[in-house]
Amino acid sequence: MSRTPLREALKVLANEGLVVLEPNRGARVSLITKQDLDEVFPVMGAFEALAGELACSHVTDAEIAEITALHQDMLKHYQDGDLEHYFIVNQKIHEALLAAARNATLTAHYRALSARVQRARYVANMTPSRWAQAVAEHEDIITHLSARDGAKLAATLRAHLENKLRAVSQQFERSA
Repeated sequence: MSRTPLREALKVLANEGLVVLEPNRGARVSLITKQDLDEVFPVMGAFEALAGELACSHVTDAEIAEITALHQDMLKHYQDGDLEHYFIVNQKIHEALLAAARNATLTAHYRALSARVQRARYVANMTPSRWAQAVAEHEDIITHLSARDGAKLAATLRAHLENKLRAVSQQFERSA
């Protein structure tokens, strides 16, 4: 591989906050800090809330059925204790809500920050109580989406991210 594509890839990763470019030294994986989390999660919560509100205005019955089917699949992984596949399907649900919002600007900004949030999710210790709470929040997400209640869906999505931040922050405090 030539240096130019590698250099460009590193610039993209640096722009996403996943690596730090050090002049004359190269690149290194960035550390996740409490300050990063405190800055990124509220922005992602606002993006998710807006996506939920817009989705309720634009979502089709077929999209609701697809998101509901994903939710059922996610519940199966929860019941099986399969955290890895739970996270994969969970992300598909959030991506489907974003797609249903039909807002390219929101999608671009959401994706620019999404990698940082996804990485932090794996840092958190998903306790049984937090996992159950997240599943209950997803039940509410499906209920509000099905009712096309944008205000309630937005509030639930924002709270979902706030609770995730709290879980990740607690993990940081334990490991400090």
